[in-house]
Amino acid sequence: MSFSFPKLTRSEASDEVDDFNREKQFNPDDIMRSIDIHNTTGVVWDPIGDHVEIDLFARLRKNLISALSKSQNGVKKTISRNEMDVCIGKFLFEAFENKLTPSVASDVEVWYFFNIRVFPDLIIRRWSKRETNGKIAINPERFLSANRNYCGSMWWRTFLFIEEKNSQDRYWLIRKLKEDNFVGIMERTQLRGYPNLAKEIGLKIAEIQDSTIDQGEKQLLIRRTMVVLRAKSLTCDFSYLAFVDENQPQKIVENSFAIAKKTLEEEGHRVQPN
Repeated sequence: MSFSFPKLTRSEASDEVDDFNREKQFNPDDIMRSIDIHNTTGVVWDPIGDHVEIDLFARLRKNLISALSKSQNGVKKTISRNEMDVCIGKFLFEAFENKLTPSVASDVEVWYFFNIRVFPDLIIRRWSKRETNGKIAINPERFLSANRNYCGSMWWRTFLFIEEKNSQDRYWLIRKLKEDNFVGIMERTQLRGYPNLAKEIGLKIAEIQDSTIDQGEKQLLIRRTMVVLRAKSLTCDFSYLAFVDENQPQKIVENSFAIAKKTLEEEGHRVQPN
């Protein structure tokens, strides 16, 4: 069964982000008070597929806000940006696990609805900064970019790096990796269509981070491995990975790691564990 998600056109989305700035100066409290998820003015739907009910988005927002606001021993818990990212990705993924496919998630207009009609205040709290003149500023890409819009990026991050085989903690790898790691894997190597390969890269980075190699050499080894993988992605068609043995993605990553390690050693770097 296919599902049709509510969407906003690019022009509608851009206009509403402009309104956030012009009318509310990107104040998250003012924007929060203006949210009306059931207002479908400007919303469009694909003609094929069962409509995903608007009530589901309202419940998702309520549950997510509750999770982000939980207290411990009566004291409100302050969460890090990384914890917020993991939490939002987890809620988005689990709420639509049987409805939101990679094909649907590739349509940025779906994410315009999430970013602008459902979670605009959270995006501002996550990504805004206060300028010297006191005004709140945020890069519109966090609402509108195909690659960097916030809700879409968090869903893709969860889709690519969730560890389904780990029954105790499916999200450990997402918590382990850093923002630069995700950007390097998801944007610079264009691997969104090859989840097994992306995950293997993440697992290798986590392995390097946990090693006893000097910290500076760790980062150099990670960057060099990504350079090798980037070169491979430009010259190889990774679509064949869906038709070969399940260990092939791991072999590609291990080979790239070995090449990176060898070249660094030849340059005089100490990339062996202490």
